[in-house]
Amino acid sequence: MAKEVLIPKTVIVQEAVFDFSGLYKDMKAWFDQKLYNFHELRNEQKESARGTELEIEWAGEREIDNYFKFKIVILIMGSDIDKLQAEEGSIVYQGNLKIFIEGTLIMDYKDKFKDEKFTEFLGKIYNDVIMIKKRKNYEIRLSEEIAELKKLIREHLQLYQ
Repeated sequence: MAKEVLIPKTVIVQEAVFDFSGLYKDMKAWFDQKLYNFHELRNEQKESARGTELEIEWAGEREIDNYFKFKIVILIMGSDIDKLQAEEGSIVYQGNLKIFIEGTLIMDYKDKFKDEKFTEFLGKIYNDVIMIKKRKNYEIRLSEEIAELKKLIREHLQLYQ
């Protein structure tokens, strides 16, 4: 049975003017470059008196080998969003953004150890004893990829701190 190890969630908060289509393009290019399968899970917008509220969820998955898989989920929540025309003619947005990035290391994603109690027991030993060093290395690698993605988003949103 697949076992998941969650990487601590990271959050980016911004209240400013931003180029959302550029952000989408940059993030999609990052997932493509890293060979993730990219999916938009949700894209909801609703109008309010204060501006547009939005909730967008993206996920990327990449098989590392026959046993391990990386998954990164991005949740973008926006409030008080207004569309603006930039000086050079492009469309930008102003408002409040919260971007949550969460990573998951998935082990036994092909469910090799799921059929019976004994095979589940063997899977637990395999995950917690035999593959522990490899699992720790992949946890570090996924954390590094999340940090890289966070840096890309912060640079795009001009948050250099």
